[in-house]
Amino acid sequence: MSRTIIDLVLSADPWPVIDSWASANGYSVDGYSDWGRSYKRGDGFWTPISKVQIEATPLGLRLSAWVPFWGFGSELDIHRLNPLQYFPRAKAQKQVNELLRALGAPTL
Repeated sequence: MSRTIIDLVLSADPWPVIDSWASANGYSVDGYSDWGRSYKRGDGFWTPISKVQIEATPLGLRLSAWVPFWGFGSELDIHRLNPLQYFPRAKAQKQVNELLRALGAPTL
């Protein structure tokens, strides 16, 4: 399992920004819990799947992002862009960078 994990320290409520980003980029809520939410984009057929999980921490948020690897049940991070599933990972990285900019955080 390989995910890109980013810890953010925030002073304002991030959920309106996150919800707006998700809607603008085609992500839908994939799950809720006490700690946060997970989002999913794509169906795996016409659009490659990418996932983002956002957890509340005592200091802010922990954002995890990955692209499931076709048929193998493993995950590929979006930080290192090597030839393995390059285009889905590059697209997910671009979208996560938009979220990071909206939250006022450094991009990947």
